[in-house]
Amino acid sequence: YDGAWGENVNGIKKGDKIIVNAEAALKVAETEVKKISDTNIRTVQQNRIKDIKLVLAAMKAVDKAENTLPQKMTYVTSATSAINKIISIEYNAVKEVLLNRINEVKKSILASELLAKAEKAVVKAEKSLKEADIAAAITAVLSLDDSEAKKSLNLRNTVSGKMLEIEKSLTKYL
Repeated sequence: YDGAWGENVNGIKKGDKIIVNAEAALKVAETEVKKISDTNIRTVQQNRIKDIKLVLAAMKAVDKAENTLPQKMTYVTSATSAINKIISIEYNAVKEVLLNRINEVKKSILASELLAKAEKAVVKAEKSLKEADIAAAITAVLSLDDSEAKKSLNLRNTVSGKMLEIEKSLTKYL
């Protein structure tokens, strides 16, 4: 892995080009391996081809999980399953890279889900102006990583809290 997986080369993502080239080479290799008369050598080579096919399937699954929008946990699960099918020690480094990439997708999905949950809680608090809803919104926002979205939601929670205080003050005078 050279760190340039997603680079575009002549309009084709480098990772896509690697997979297409590898699949073409595998077809040629399969044809040639079938011609080997020594059964032991042919079996060894066929097993190597199977291992390579597993790596390519895992690469495709990770690409799908990374590039299909919206990103879905089902793609992460499928990719993880494909990666775990790679058992050849020879491909441990590739397996590690793929696992790291799929873990980043998983983190992104979980962060998006937390953000959506926090946004929903803030909207509910803004509409109801109930202490329990505001407290729930504050808790939901606290679970987010620091970001502009978190700052914005915190500000909205502060405004909701102030609005509640104002309503309480007004009801004292009514």
